[in-house]
Amino acid sequence: MANTSSKPIAVLHAWSGERLRSLLVVALGLETLAAVAITTYLAQEAAISSGLALLMLMVPLAATTIGVVFIRAAPATRFLLLPTALALNLIGLFVLAVEAPAFAYLQCFWSLLSLGAYSGVALCAGDEDRLDRLSVPLFSLALALVLLTFVVGVNPSGGPHKQWLAVGPFYFEPSELLKLSLTLLLALTLARPSSGSRRSWVLPAIGVSLAVLAAQGDLGAAFVVAGVGALMIFAATGRWKGLVLGIVALAAAGSVAYLLLPYVRLRFITWLDPWSDPTGASYHVVQSLRALAAGGALGRGLLAPDTVHVPAAHTDSIIAPIGERLGLAGTLLTLGLYGVLLAQIRQTYLQARTHLEALLATGVASLLIGQAVLITGGTSGLLPLTGVTLPLVSYGGSSLLMSYLALGMVGSRNGRHQQGVPTSRRRSHDLVHLALGMALGILVLWLSAWHLAGTAIIARLEG
Repeated sequence: MANTSSKPIAVLHAWSGERLRSLLVVALGLETLAAVAITTYLAQEAAISSGLALLMLMVPLAATTIGVVFIRAAPATRFLLLPTALALNLIGLFVLAVEAPAFAYLQCFWSLLSLGAYSGVALCAGDEDRLDRLSVPLFSLALALVLLTFVVGVNPSGGPHKQWLAVGPFYFEPSELLKLSLTLLLALTLARPSSGSRRSWVLPAIGVSLAVLAAQGDLGAAFVVAGVGALMIFAATGRWKGLVLGIVALAAAGSVAYLLLPYVRLRFITWLDPWSDPTGASYHVVQSLRALAAGGALGRGLLAPDTVHVPAAHTDSIIAPIGERLGLAGTLLTLGLYGVLLAQIRQTYLQARTHLEALLATGVASLLIGQAVLITGGTSGLLPLTGVTLPLVSYGGSSLLMSYLALGMVGSRNGRHQQGVPTSRRRSHDLVHLALGMALGILVLWLSAWHLAGTAIIARLEG
């Protein structure tokens, strides 16, 4: 195993100095130029206001400023993920600008806040001991905030599940912080064989999180927590038994939810046969499939009029308007960027000096890529539909902020526990990365089929 991983490590080390810094700044600069061109086009076509255009331009300019000013203050590999994250962020902003301009304004503010938070974490989160001291209070705070939604929670869209806290004109979803804090807690606890007492917290922490999220009605977040927990435990221990038990537990929980919760049962039934009630219970999925099919190979255009109406198109189902307006090319670009993000996180894993660095990289990959697979698969009918955002792309300030914070934690750090990555655990990490990559590959094939043959398939189903 050492021979297979030495070349990637050597390559990354070769680019970890001035050349990598220069490459990152150039990439951010090119993205800024592309953003200027697209934003200018939208403004000239009167598709967006001058105020929104200015706000949208501030996002890549802020990222480029971070690249120029802050990259020299920390190891360059800590900022390796910034250009890819920015590209996904910008795709979301461009689609929001024409799909839901009011949400685009808010997303610009959240983007600027998230970029500032990313740079702060990338600069300051290099101390392993500091992260250790922070992990339990952060998880406790997140859990307390989720519990607070049972008392003063709100739902901005007026739905029955009140999963947000109102902070002035903004809304914060505590489950996003819970997912991130649990990932950090699991990484710090599982990475240290000596922390026997803390290891006993792992399953209870996952269990309590699942119970609270399920009671709140946030089954999408619950599925993400269960998946991340199972994959991180497998990566840390290499034991198939734990992974199998996690899958069985998830299936059992899903079965109980199917029997006890009518809306869960309805979503499962509509997943198996979306065309059983295309104007009723299956409307969301069917409209998403129509939008993807209408996009074809190259899309109807970013400013296409009379697009297919898709519920939650600005947030959970944003891949549908991306696919309709930008076609298969836009869908492949978006999924391809997630593939690049996974590859870059894997590079930081291969360079890891401690098991914590490796496990945190794998945990963040599982969190972001796993959630992207879950919601994209649900929107396109490959998986049952669950309510989670498409990380870095969908509208959702708390989701965007936590995604950037998660990426900021990935990378080299200084600490007393330089025990290295156990050789016996490398294979389990590799399998998790492979599984995430294969899931993205299956999504590419599924969405490609809908873009290229969806119109004919829909006509046959409706005929």
